Amino acid sequence: MKLGSYINCLELHHNLPLNTLCRFLCLYQMIFAPEP
Repeated sequence: MKLGSYINCLELHHNLPLNTLCRFLCLYQMIFAPEP
């Protein structure tokens, strides 16, 4: 899992009004992003 990347993404977007949308986008990226 890319939990660290997911947390970093949440931290990056935590001030945005659409943080809920960002949370879903971060989760989507974590799940579907190609493995390094």
